[in-house]
Amino acid sequence: MNIVQYGQDREATRYEHLTELERVCGFRPFTWREYRELAVWLLPLARKTDMGTALVSSLIEEMRSRKIIIPSLSTVERLGWETRRRTQRQVYRQLTAGLTDIQRIQLKALLTVPAASRQTLLVWLRQSPGTATPTNFQKIIERLQWIRTLELNPQVVANIHQNRLQQLAREGAHTTAQRLVRFDDDRRDATLIAFLLLTSEELVDTALDMHDKLMGIQMKKGERKQTEQLQKSRKAINEKVRLYARVGKALIAAKQETKDA
Repeated sequence: MNIVQYGQDREATRYEHLTELERVCGFRPFTWREYRELAVWLLPLARKTDMGTALVSSLIEEMRSRKIIIPSLSTVERLGWETRRRTQRQVYRQLTAGLTDIQRIQLKALLTVPAASRQTLLVWLRQSPGTATPTNFQKIIERLQWIRTLELNPQVVANIHQNRLQQLAREGAHTTAQRLVRFDDDRRDATLIAFLLLTSEELVDTALDMHDKLMGIQMKKGERKQTEQLQKSRKAINEKVRLYARVGKALIAAKQETKDA
């Protein structure tokens, strides 16, 4: 009997043999029980990354490790994507749980162009710090102060994996305001909060680094000015020394010749 004829005469034969192979080899079928187990197992990984391919690959490897018969790829993908979506919602809720109505209005204002400006506040906050100059240092401080006026609670990120937080912050840093407006409220506000909190940290680091550079520039200017002054005064000092030498010789000669100094 070849593989094509296998089970044609009796449909149950193939399933009976499959059950026997599962028993002998220690495999088990993929049921709702396994679905729930794997969904719980996948949550910690989903908190670290929202890459669907990574989640699906990890699921397949875990099924092999647990000797679970792998179902169709669409079923595995659905498990991965549903776990990913559930984790995203948890992160969004955690970031936005303590927001006041005023804070939500302020966050939404980031995506609108003020009457006296040509750009949104979000674009303003994204601007490059530029080179180390007093003007650019002042601009960094202004952006940092603006973020702090929102009074966002930095503790909301305490239980969120750094990779997940950085992914959200990158989305806030590169997504256009027009697209962010189309997000649902929790996702939009969570994305902006992640962006603002990480941007605040980056602005502090940038300000400190720029301050060190500006101090270094001022010290170099001071050293150059001091060197220039020394070079200028050196000639005058030498002339004074030569004058004192001549005066000393005249005094010595006058004393030796008993003349009036």
